[in-house]
Amino acid sequence: TTMGPQPGPRPFDGRSGIPPLPPELALTDEQKAEILALREAFKVPPDGARFQVIEADGARFVAETDQRFDVLMVDAFDTHGMPPELGTGRFYDDCHDVLAPDGLMVVNLHAGHPHCPVYIDRMRRSFNGRVLRVDDADGSNAVVFAAKGDGLRRAVGRPVRKPVTLGDEPWAQLQGVFARVARALRASPG
Repeated sequence: TTMGPQPGPRPFDGRSGIPPLPPELALTDEQKAEILALREAFKVPPDGARFQVIEADGARFVAETDQRFDVLMVDAFDTHGMPPELGTGRFYDDCHDVLAPDGLMVVNLHAGHPHCPVYIDRMRRSFNGRVLRVDDADGSNAVVFAAKGDGLRRAVGRPVRKPVTLGDEPWAQLQGVFARVARALRASPG
Protein backbone atom coordinates (compact mmCIF):
# COMPACT_ATOMS: atom_id res chain seq x y z
CA THR A 1 0.00 0.00 0.00
CA THR A 2 1.32 3.44 -0.85
CA MET A 3 -0.06 6.73 0.45
CA GLY A 4 0.89 10.12 -0.86
CA PRO A 5 0.01 13.10 -2.99
CA GLN A 6 2.00 11.89 -6.00
CA PRO A 7 2.35 8.57 -7.81
CA GLY A 8 6.03 8.13 -6.80
CA PRO A 9 7.72 5.99 -5.66
CA ARG A 10 6.88 4.31 -8.94
CA PRO A 11 5.31 0.89 -8.53
CA PHE A 12 6.19 -1.76 -11.10
CA ASP A 13 4.99 -5.21 -11.99
CA GLY A 14 6.79 -8.31 -13.26
CA ARG A 15 6.51 -7.21 -16.90
CA SER A 16 8.82 -4.29 -16.17
CA GLY A 17 11.57 -6.43 -14.66
CA ILE A 18 10.90 -5.20 -11.12
CA PRO A 19 9.69 -7.52 -8.31
CA PRO A 20 5.92 -7.85 -7.60
CA LEU A 21 3.71 -4.98 -6.54
CA PRO A 22 1.92 -4.40 -3.27
CA PRO A 23 -1.78 -5.29 -3.48
CA GLU A 24 -3.06 -1.72 -3.30
CA LEU A 25 -2.07 1.89 -3.77
CA ALA A 26 -4.08 4.11 -1.42
CA LEU A 27 -4.13 7.83 -2.17
CA THR A 28 -5.18 10.48 0.32
CA ASP A 29 -8.28 12.68 -0.09
CA GLU A 30 -6.04 15.74 -0.42
CA GLN A 31 -5.07 14.55 -3.87
CA LYS A 32 -6.52 15.94 -7.03
CA ALA A 33 -8.25 13.67 -9.53
CA GLU A 34 -5.61 14.55 -12.12
CA ILE A 35 -3.10 12.36 -10.29
CA LEU A 36 -5.09 9.25 -11.11
CA ALA A 37 -5.15 10.40 -14.73
CA LEU A 38 -1.33 10.41 -14.74
CA ARG A 39 -1.09 6.62 -14.31
CA GLU A 40 0.42 6.09 -17.76
CA ALA A 41 2.97 8.89 -17.47
CA PHE A 42 4.24 7.41 -14.20
CA LYS A 43 4.01 3.83 -15.51
CA VAL A 44 1.49 2.85 -12.84
CA PRO A 45 0.08 -0.46 -14.07
CA PRO A 46 -3.64 -1.03 -14.60
CA ASP A 47 -5.77 -2.42 -11.79
CA GLY A 48 -5.71 -6.19 -11.58
CA ALA A 49 -5.67 -9.14 -9.19
CA ARG A 50 -2.38 -8.06 -7.54
CA PHE A 51 -2.68 -4.30 -7.80
CA GLN A 52 -5.44 -1.74 -7.37
CA VAL A 53 -5.45 2.04 -7.03
CA ILE A 54 -7.83 3.23 -4.32
CA GLU A 55 -8.63 6.90 -3.85
CA ALA A 56 -9.20 7.29 -0.11
CA ASP A 57 -8.18 9.17 3.00
CA GLY A 58 -4.92 7.40 3.95
CA ALA A 59 -5.28 7.82 7.72
CA ARG A 60 -8.88 6.59 7.66
CA PHE A 61 -7.91 3.70 5.38
CA VAL A 62 -5.30 2.26 7.76
CA ALA A 63 -7.58 2.88 10.75
CA GLU A 64 -10.50 0.98 9.21
CA THR A 65 -9.08 -1.75 6.96
CA ASP A 66 -9.07 -5.41 7.95
CA GLN A 67 -6.36 -6.16 5.41
CA ARG A 68 -2.74 -6.89 6.36
CA PHE A 69 0.22 -5.73 4.28
CA ASP A 70 3.84 -6.80 3.96
CA VAL A 71 4.92 -3.27 3.03
CA LEU A 72 3.26 0.08 3.63
CA MET A 73 4.80 3.08 1.85
CA VAL A 74 3.94 6.64 2.88
CA ASP A 75 5.13 9.50 0.67
CA ALA A 76 2.87 12.39 1.60
CA PHE A 77 4.90 15.59 1.33
CA ASP A 78 3.95 18.10 -1.31
CA THR A 79 4.49 21.85 -1.65
CA HIS A 80 2.24 22.44 1.38
CA GLY A 81 3.97 19.93 3.65
CA MET A 82 2.39 16.72 4.89
CA PRO A 83 -1.27 16.29 5.86
CA PRO A 84 -1.23 16.45 9.68
CA GLU A 85 -3.25 13.21 9.96
CA LEU A 86 -0.33 11.29 8.41
CA GLY A 87 2.12 12.34 11.11
CA THR A 88 0.22 11.50 14.29
CA GLY A 89 1.04 8.80 16.79
CA ARG A 90 -2.40 7.30 16.13
CA PHE A 91 -1.62 7.05 12.41
CA TYR A 92 1.69 5.27 13.04
CA ASP A 93 -0.02 2.95 15.56
CA ASP A 94 -2.61 2.11 12.90
CA CYS A 95 0.15 1.52 10.33
CA HIS A 96 1.81 -0.89 12.76
CA ASP A 97 -1.50 -2.68 13.25
CA VAL A 98 -2.15 -3.24 9.52
CA LEU A 99 1.27 -4.74 8.85
CA ALA A 100 1.87 -8.48 8.66
CA PRO A 101 4.00 -9.91 11.53
CA ASP A 102 7.27 -9.14 9.71
CA GLY A 103 5.87 -6.13 7.83
CA LEU A 104 7.75 -2.96 7.04
CA MET A 105 6.57 0.64 6.78
CA VAL A 106 8.66 2.98 4.61
CA VAL A 107 8.07 6.71 5.01
CA ASN A 108 9.60 9.47 2.88
CA LEU A 109 9.96 12.67 4.91
CA HIS A 110 11.32 16.10 4.08
CA ALA A 111 14.52 16.08 6.18
CA GLY A 112 14.48 19.85 6.68
CA HIS A 113 10.89 20.05 7.86
CA PRO A 114 10.68 21.18 11.52
CA HIS A 115 8.41 18.22 12.39
CA CYS A 116 10.66 15.55 10.85
CA PRO A 117 12.24 14.59 14.23
CA VAL A 118 8.78 14.55 15.84
CA TYR A 119 7.42 12.18 13.17
CA ILE A 120 10.41 9.86 13.57
CA ASP A 121 10.01 9.85 17.35
CA ARG A 122 6.34 8.93 16.96
CA MET A 123 7.32 6.07 14.63
CA ARG A 124 9.86 4.85 17.22
CA ARG A 125 7.12 4.72 19.85
CA SER A 126 4.64 2.94 17.56
CA PHE A 127 7.24 0.43 16.32
CA ASN A 128 8.98 -0.26 19.65
CA GLY A 129 12.20 1.44 18.54
CA ARG A 130 12.54 -0.64 15.36
CA VAL A 131 13.16 2.38 13.13
CA LEU A 132 15.98 3.21 10.73
CA ARG A 133 16.53 6.63 9.13
CA VAL A 134 18.39 6.83 5.82
CA ASP A 135 19.06 10.25 4.31
CA ASP A 136 19.12 10.63 0.54
CA ALA A 137 22.33 11.65 -1.24
CA ASP A 138 21.68 15.40 -0.99
CA GLY A 139 20.17 15.31 2.50
CA SER A 140 16.81 16.78 1.49
CA ASN A 141 14.78 13.65 2.18
CA ALA A 142 14.86 11.13 5.00
CA VAL A 143 13.54 7.66 4.23
CA VAL A 144 12.44 5.99 7.45
CA PHE A 145 12.05 2.21 7.72
CA ALA A 146 9.88 1.01 10.61
CA ALA A 147 9.72 -2.74 11.18
CA LYS A 148 6.95 -4.61 12.94
CA GLY A 149 9.23 -7.61 13.45
CA ASP A 150 12.99 -8.07 13.59
CA GLY A 151 13.60 -7.51 9.87
CA LEU A 152 15.88 -4.51 10.32
CA ARG A 153 18.04 -6.30 12.88
CA ARG A 154 18.25 -9.40 10.70
CA ALA A 155 19.29 -7.30 7.69
CA VAL A 156 22.52 -6.04 9.29
CA GLY A 157 25.51 -7.49 7.45
CA ARG A 158 23.44 -9.58 5.05
CA PRO A 159 24.40 -9.43 1.38
CA VAL A 160 22.09 -7.71 -1.06
CA ARG A 161 21.08 -10.04 -3.87
CA LYS A 162 19.80 -8.97 -7.25
CA PRO A 163 16.24 -10.20 -7.86
CA VAL A 164 16.07 -12.48 -10.86
CA THR A 165 13.46 -10.30 -12.57
CA LEU A 166 15.35 -7.03 -12.08
CA GLY A 167 17.23 -5.69 -15.09
CA ASP A 168 20.93 -4.78 -14.95
CA GLU A 169 20.36 -1.04 -15.38
CA PRO A 170 17.89 -0.61 -12.48
CA TRP A 171 20.11 -2.85 -10.35
CA ALA A 172 23.12 -0.63 -11.05
CA GLN A 173 21.08 2.49 -10.27
CA LEU A 174 20.13 1.08 -6.86
CA GLN A 175 23.67 0.33 -5.66
CA GLY A 176 24.24 3.76 -4.07
CA VAL A 177 20.91 3.50 -2.23
CA PHE A 178 21.76 0.02 -0.94
CA ALA A 179 25.14 1.30 0.27
CA ARG A 180 23.47 4.14 2.24
CA VAL A 181 20.99 1.70 3.80
CA ALA A 182 23.81 -0.71 4.73
CA ARG A 183 25.80 2.13 6.39
CA ALA A 184 22.73 3.24 8.34
CA LEU A 185 22.05 -0.33 9.47
CA ARG A 186 25.65 -0.77 10.69
CA ALA A 187 25.52 2.56 12.53
CA SER A 188 22.14 2.00 14.17
CA PRO A 189 22.03 1.01 17.82
CA GLY A 190 20.55 -2.40 18.50
